[in-house]
Amino acid sequence: MGIPHERVTVHVARTSDKTHLPLVPVFAKGLGVNAFWTGVLGSAAGYGSLVGACLIATADRRAWRVRLYAGGVGLSLSALIVFAVAAAYPLALAGLLVAGVGTAGFSTMQATLVLSVSEERVRGRVMGVLSMAIGSLPLAMFALGAIAEAAGAAPAVASSGLRGLVALALCWIVSGEMRAIA
Repeated sequence: MGIPHERVTVHVARTSDKTHLPLVPVFAKGLGVNAFWTGVLGSAAGYGSLVGACLIATADRRAWRVRLYAGGVGLSLSALIVFAVAAAYPLALAGLLVAGVGTAGFSTMQATLVLSVSEERVRGRVMGVLSMAIGSLPLAMFALGAIAEAAGAAPAVASSGLRGLVALALCWIVSGEMRAIA
């Protein structure tokens, strides 16, 4: 891809962000809610993403794109930690809604940034690499499921979010390119 940190942050986001989805029923059972409220919980990140995408569409500025991208990843991963440790349904629901808003920042900017910093002659290859990173999600879901089986769903999701935040912070600190275009 065009910039090294982009590869890492796409991988971090793809292996940490949506991996919780298969575990939503496990969390809902622990929170003591019925099938309807489980469905609401499962759809919360999607609704949050819709709200986030609408906000970004009305306020997108070229100079904000890296901040929207990195900030979206950070917000999403932080909110997933809140979801994972929530002892009450409203807090879990709020965590996933906020995670969705953050995901919108990441999702809308990932291809935009990759294309905007790539030379025209390599854009097809760059998008292929981005697609491969996006394709790592099923492997991450499998891994998170195995961790959840061994350690429990909450520790698995919370540690995934925390690992993602650490990797994002390291990318931000180490990559002068990331800060330079921010």
